[in-house]
Amino acid sequence: MNFPEIARKLNLNTGPVLDVAIRADGTLKEVRIVRSSGNAELDQAAQRIVRLGAPYAPFSSELRQRYDVLLISRPWRFEPGGRVRSR
Repeated sequence: MNFPEIARKLNLNTGPVLDVAIRADGTLKEVRIVRSSGNAELDQAAQRIVRLGAPYAPFSSELRQRYDVLLISRPWRFEPGGRVRSR
């Protein structure tokens, strides 16, 4: 539903790399572009998808004891056919 129309047209081999910081209560602290896809619309779409997914599940009690915030750095790829891959 949030797949950017430009991604359907461009068929890019690379997407942005995002840093996503999530607090222990599941709220989003920050979404930052570490490496751009080269297309501002795709970069913004990836950030928007992360923001729309918030809030995330709160950390387990074991995880809360170790971390206040998790920083996840992942490359994103918008694939033909409307699929998003983060790996």
